[in-house]
Amino acid sequence: MSVLRAEFLESGQNNQVVIENSYWQQQKGQHWAWFGNQQSHKSQLAEVLAGDKLNHHIEITCDGQVQLVSAAKLENWFEQERQKDLADILDVVPNPTTVEQLICMDISQPDMPLYTQLLELFNLSALTQQAFTTLSTGQLKKMQLIRALLLKPDILILDDPYAGLDTDSCQQVNGLLEQICDETSIIMLLDRISELADFITHIAWVKDTRIELAEDINRGLPHVEQLMHLQQSELSLPQSVGEQHAFAVGSSLVKLTQAKVQFSDKVIFDQLDWHIIAGQHWQIHGPNGSGKSCLLNLISGDNPQCYRNQIELFGITRGQGESIWQIKQHIGYLTNQFHRDYRVNCKVLDCIISGFYDSIGLYQTATFAQQKIAREWLNVIGLASLANKGFRELETGEQRMVLIARAMVKHPPLLILDEPCQGLDSINRQKVLALVELLCQQNTTTLLYVSHHGEDKISAIEHHLSMPDYHP
Repeated sequence: MSVLRAEFLESGQNNQVVIENSYWQQQKGQHWAWFGNQQSHKSQLAEVLAGDKLNHHIEITCDGQVQLVSAAKLENWFEQERQKDLADILDVVPNPTTVEQLICMDISQPDMPLYTQLLELFNLSALTQQAFTTLSTGQLKKMQLIRALLLKPDILILDDPYAGLDTDSCQQVNGLLEQICDETSIIMLLDRISELADFITHIAWVKDTRIELAEDINRGLPHVEQLMHLQQSELSLPQSVGEQHAFAVGSSLVKLTQAKVQFSDKVIFDQLDWHIIAGQHWQIHGPNGSGKSCLLNLISGDNPQCYRNQIELFGITRGQGESIWQIKQHIGYLTNQFHRDYRVNCKVLDCIISGFYDSIGLYQTATFAQQKIAREWLNVIGLASLANKGFRELETGEQRMVLIARAMVKHPPLLILDEPCQGLDSINRQKVLALVELLCQQNTTTLLYVSHHGEDKISAIEHHLSMPDYHP
């Protein structure tokens, strides 16, 4: 029996007509993994299947309830919260949406035993009354999954389900999906062959919002692996522009003394001493919620508790009257939160140029040299044809590539990359890692790096910081 069916239509002269052999269906007991390159628009196709987006060229037939867990859905919740915050300006007391409120939103009778079980499984029990916007990337993914499962779907679509999760959490999610797959049909949108779950029975390749290849896992996997293979090409790093202040190898970039971050009565980390020397590349390790992103925000100045700590950045002691721009001029930066916060729909070219000015959006007239270098970066990342397109109109993975170029465009003395490869296909992931390696080889940029994926290794990294060592 077909649980879910998609027919791909083409515009005829008078009405829509079905293209020959242009349908895909998921039958009961089948579990699919979808792959595709950065321009496949597989996330858009998933939104259409879930009923979250309308596409007149795709006709959906569904015999059950579909739930989608995706970055786009999460972004919608954040946008609703931002609009709510604007309304709350008139109120005396802000009223943020809690984790529990969001999970149980519009569920009249939630299955409380299941709710409690899932909270305990994902270590979120103590966070239910906390504002959902304060969760880490991995915790947000777990929250989304709990909500989807409480809605008891017949079909569960998971877009990049392991993104932002630490190794233990990936295993927890995988084990949970194995438990429910007898009753729930699962579709996983993946970028890594290594993330294929044992229960997956079928595999598909998506191109231009259409299923181009669909076979059982044994026959289809070799074809997908071939399609994902990177055609090796020589990458060259575009030059920077102007007089970028350089810090000699061996000089002090960042020094934290007994650093502590605490929200209410919850201590994130404490007694952290860390000295970053120019030319020493670091990777920060720790499970979801251990404070990795919080630490990076402390350095970038995006966490207000930077003024409560003893921090020296680029020879400047924080809290001595310095401008935040004196700090940011030396930093290239990309985190999941920054990606969410880059909501300006400027041109893609201007987005990259904004990296020269450390702004969200471009509010100054770019020089000819800056425009030239930004176009070179677009060529390197394969998005030159999108230079004049609005940034918010891009696919999530395309946005990620643009923001990576923005972070690197000025060859910053300090480059902060928190899960930079999240949402990227195999080809672009390898391209990003190669570009980071090239930048590290210049000996003018020091890297602070976070990744939960061992395969996303940067060979230049020789120093490691473990966040669990600084938990009280």
